[in-house]
Amino acid sequence: MKKVFISLAVILFLLGTSVYATDTRLKGLGINNWMIEEDDNLIWLNPARVNDYSNLVWGELGVAAAEDMDGNPEVNSNLTIDKQWGGVSYGLKLGKQSVIAAFVGRPDTTKNLGLIGDVGESIGGEVIIPGGGFGNTLTPVNKFDIFYGLGISDKLKLGLMLNYASDSDTNEFSVTDNPNPFSWKTERKSSDTNIVIGGYVNDVGPISQLDASLTLSMPSVNNKYTGSNLLASNSSDDRELKTDGALGLSLNVRGIVGLNDAMKLIPFINYASFKVDNEYTDRRDTTGDNTLNTNYEQNREQQENDLTLGVALNSKINDKTLIITAVSLKRTKKITNAKTTIKLLGEEGIRYEYNSETTTTDIPLNIAVERVLSKTFTARLGVLKSIYKTKKIKEDDPTYGGWDGTAYPLLNTTTVESSKDQADDDGTEISLGMGANITDTFKLDAVVRQQVLFSGTYIVSGVPETLFGQLTATYMF
Repeated sequence: MKKVFISLAVILFLLGTSVYATDTRLKGLGINNWMIEEDDNLIWLNPARVNDYSNLVWGELGVAAAEDMDGNPEVNSNLTIDKQWGGVSYGLKLGKQSVIAAFVGRPDTTKNLGLIGDVGESIGGEVIIPGGGFGNTLTPVNKFDIFYGLGISDKLKLGLMLNYASDSDTNEFSVTDNPNPFSWKTERKSSDTNIVIGGYVNDVGPISQLDASLTLSMPSVNNKYTGSNLLASNSSDDRELKTDGALGLSLNVRGIVGLNDAMKLIPFINYASFKVDNEYTDRRDTTGDNTLNTNYEQNREQQENDLTLGVALNSKINDKTLIITAVSLKRTKKITNAKTTIKLLGEEGIRYEYNSETTTTDIPLNIAVERVLSKTFTARLGVLKSIYKTKKIKEDDPTYGGWDGTAYPLLNTTTVESSKDQADDDGTEISLGMGANITDTFKLDAVVRQQVLFSGTYIVSGVPETLFGQLTATYMF
């Protein structure tokens, strides 16, 4: 138990000095976690993997360099540290061998809420939800990640992960010393709860390890605006944006097949479906009697389906060199069906409508090399290039006429289809990384900022720059 308190003290110290994500080694190699046979980042792919990493402290030392609007590092601002977090795992002996782990401050990777987008945006040029600050959804702030791993036997391991993120704000404003006093209040709330269950089994025929995990995501948004004034034509109003049946499911299956002692083949399948339907309602006092009537409603059906099929080859060509080659097929389909329904007294019907379907197909190729330089240092290099990538968009944009006494008549529907080859747009990505074994139990991993290799250090260029763009510290107790 004393070791647990010491580990917690270490993580709190690292959080105080800045802490980030457990993917620094992978960033240096330029690969995804499923592509490598063994790495502590695999706990985020399958929580059962936490059974393999008990009694560890992860100290994420941050991401250096501010970013511009395009996500590129700003050289003169890169001394800023961002995205800092950490965690600790501890092995228990409660009948069966088990492991618990907790992480705090992990940057949220919520994908579901991103489907809603900024509510002030226009969809199809017509279907618009007014923003005004209240409508824009908040990105949830990750509160915690809790793992529990259970070793049923040497062959079968199970795991569970619970993640919760949320954020909220409230703003109030009022003017009383005015001929027409008014006030308004906005309340915004966003949250996301993720439950992941997983397991892996050893020695299933030719497969030395078989992983499977299932993620259930439950995002939520509820933004409200209320206002009142003494104008005769509009004494009060309220608006509300909320999710309606939002749900996400994701399934991962991964195997490791030993071709020989030095070569491991890793097939991988991921299927994910995210459905984030949302509804915006505008209510106003159109008669001046302090009774709110629905002015209009907007309903968005938003869904994303992702499929990834991949295979990686880990080749240990000697005791010091690991080569990873991976190719995958990624297909993403995003669907948006939106409509605005007018609900005025005596005038009700669909006024605007817009439907779109965007399909992206990508075949990226990864090649990575990890080389042990000495007992202390390890170097990493990765290359990523899309050998095929296309984006297809289909849009249906119906046009409705003015109120004819019974409805808004549908005049016509414009359908536009487009396709673009994007393989050359992405270019080639090169990654550099370093690892250092400070002691047998304390290790550092770093992503090297390539800009410094061109501009030189401060002594050469006179520009203050960081050599490393991301650092992770791990300590085994």
